[in-house]
Amino acid sequence: MITEGRASRFDGAQRADDYEEPPYPEVRPDVGPAEDEPLGEGNAEPEPKQMTEHDTGEGAVYDPLAVLSGDDDELEPAQVRRKDRREKQSIWEKLSLGLYKAGPSEAELAEEEAREEEARAEREAQQRAVAAAEERTRQERAEAERVIRQSEWVRPPGILLANDKGSSFKTPGSIGIAAALSVVRGGSVAIQEVSDDRGTLSLRAEGFPARGIERLIDDVDQVHAAGQLAAYSAPQTSYVAVFGTVGDRRRLTGEDVTKVAGVIDTYYRIRLMDSGNVPSSEAFEAAVETTDVLVIPTSMSLDSAMRMADLVKRLKNGKEHARSLAERAIVVCSHDGRPESPAATAAVEEQIEKIDPLAVYNIPFDEHIAERDEITWSRLAPATQDAFTHLAAAVVTEANHAINN
Repeated sequence: MITEGRASRFDGAQRADDYEEPPYPEVRPDVGPAEDEPLGEGNAEPEPKQMTEHDTGEGAVYDPLAVLSGDDDELEPAQVRRKDRREKQSIWEKLSLGLYKAGPSEAELAEEEAREEEARAEREAQQRAVAAAEERTRQERAEAERVIRQSEWVRPPGILLANDKGSSFKTPGSIGIAAALSVVRGGSVAIQEVSDDRGTLSLRAEGFPARGIERLIDDVDQVHAAGQLAAYSAPQTSYVAVFGTVGDRRRLTGEDVTKVAGVIDTYYRIRLMDSGNVPSSEAFEAAVETTDVLVIPTSMSLDSAMRMADLVKRLKNGKEHARSLAERAIVVCSHDGRPESPAATAAVEEQIEKIDPLAVYNIPFDEHIAERDEITWSRLAPATQDAFTHLAAAVVTEANHAINN
C-alpha cells in the first residue's frame, strides 16, 4: 500500500528523534590574551613582518610606505607634494615590477622643482624691488616735507603762476602747490587772484564765501587784523586761504594788486598768485614786481608750450627783476587726460629746452582735477600729492635762494 511505502521511507527520521549528540571538548582559539589578561613573554602578540620589495615570505604584511623613508617636518609644502608624488610613483612601479610608471620621471620632477624654485626667487626679487621703491619714495617725500617745514624767510615770499595761454593749469597748479605747502606747514598760506578780469580761482576752490577780492580791494585800507582779512577769503580743508572773485568786479589795476599783496603778506607766511592771460597788463606787471619765484605751467600741447616760450622771452626783455625770474623759472607739465601725440610731446620738450628753465616737474593725470570742479587736497591721488609736494619743495628752495641770499 501507498501508506506503508511512505512509512517505510521515513523510518530513519523517526529514529533520529531519539538520537543525542555526544559532547565535544571545548577548543579555545589562539587569539591572544583576554582583554583583562596582561601581556607577557609567553602570550605577547607577534609583530607583523614588514615586507620589502625583496621579501614575500609567508606571514609578511605588505606596507608600501615601509619601503620609503624621510622626515616631512622640515619640508616646504611644494616639496612635500613632490615627495608624495614620488612615493606614489615608486609604489606603483614596485607593484607592477617596473612595467607601469605613474607620473613624471625623477628627471622631470627635478626640472619642475627647478622651475618652481626659479619662479619663487623671481617673485621674491620683485617683492624686494617694490618694497625698495616704496621706501625710496617715502624717504624722498619725507625730505621734501622737511625742506618745506623748516624753511623761513625775512619776509613772506611771493610765488606767481603765469602762462598767457588759457587752460594751462595755472589755477589747479596754484591750489595744488598752496595745499602742499599748507598741509606740511600747518596753514598760513594764501592764494591771491591777480587776473585782470574775473578768473576761475573761486570756482575751483572749496566753499562759497560771502565776500571776495572785489570787496577787499575797496576795504583794504580798513583791514587791521587777521580776523578782518579772513572775512574776504574762502578757507580750504588744506588750511589755505583763497582770495578770489565772488561777484562782479572791475578790471584790476597795478595798485590793486600791490595793496592786496601787502595786506596778505602782513598776516600770512606765503603768498601765491593766480594770474590771467594778458602779460602786458598793468595787473600782471605789478604781480611780477611782487614775485620771488616764477612757476610756468603748461599742458602737453604745442600752443601752450609756444605761449610759455613767448612769456619767458617777454620777461627776459623786461626789467632786471623780470629777467631774473625768467632765468630761474620752474616749469610744470600737466597731464590732463587729453590725447598726447608723440609730435606734440616732442614740441613741448623742444620749447622747454629752448627756455632752459631751472627745473621741470610733471603733475600726473588726476581724475579729481579733470572734473573741473572744486579741488580738495584729500581727494587727490597719492601720486598727485607726491608730485605737488616735490614741486612745492622746489619752489621753497628757490624762495630761499631769492630772499635769503
